[in-house]
Amino acid sequence: MLVAAAPHRVEPLAAAFAVAAPEREIVPCPTFAEARAWLDRNLRTRDVVLIENDLPDLYERPLRL
Repeated sequence: MLVAAAPHRVEPLAAAFAVAAPEREIVPCPTFAEARAWLDRNLRTRDVVLIENDLPDLYERPLRL
């Protein structure tokens, strides 16, 4: 699964993911706050999250997971 914060800014990543794993879901979230809220609601105990950040201005404060 890919949770894409600001999908318009990570369109190449989302497109490549869709081609590489067409059976996997892409969850578009307009903002990082909405992506974080989605993760808060949906993560399970043993899930792993990889945060890819090539857009430093998108994440304005440190994350605490």
